[in-house]
Amino acid sequence: MLENMSIDKSTQRTVYVLSINEEEGVKTFKLGRGQDQDIKINDITVSRCHAMIVFRDDHFVLEDNLSKFGTLLLIKDKIELLPGQIRKLQIGKTVLSYHMSF
Repeated sequence: MLENMSIDKSTQRTVYVLSINEEEGVKTFKLGRGQDQDIKINDITVSRCHAMIVFRDDHFVLEDNLSKFGTLLLIKDKIELLPGQIRKLQIGKTVLSYHMSF
């Protein structure tokens, strides 16, 4: 279940229920502002097909679809920085890219 919450208080909230059948195997839900998306996001900064939620091997995976501004995740817990990882962090309008090596 996903809830689309707008900063604009005059906009209605929308709730999406993602229904899966585990026998189908891989199931993909498309997110974006395009009319043919499973989850419609009415925001000009969102690409027509911005990202996908894929149900595979009994879990959900969020995948960006090479969108112009990327797909961001609000971090509430600590993230371990592991050697060999390449990550990008956006803090405000600043994007930091790091690669940790020893």
